[in-house]
Amino acid sequence: MLAGSGALSPSFLDETIAVWQPLSERPLNREDAREIIHNVTGFFSILLEWDAAERRAAKVAEASQPSADPSHVTAKIKPQAARSRRAGASPEP
Repeated sequence: MLAGSGALSPSFLDETIAVWQPLSERPLNREDAREIIHNVTGFFSILLEWDAAERRAAKVAEASQPSADPSHVTAKIKPQAARSRRAGASPEP
């Protein structure tokens, strides 16, 4: 893919042209291939960034959700008061 100097190798550019040429109305050259590689690489970089951000947001949301462990509940409703509320009566003190 990369030549020793960090530039794209001629064979990789030629392979890129071979893959994309059927989709183009005009003949592609190596500069076109460089641009295609740059654009596709940028596209997948953005997808990776979005995925990482989505995973971070999911982690934060998961951490901020209350625990399902009942020992963390601080206020409990008396069964009598709960029945009264359902029946429309005022709760007992």
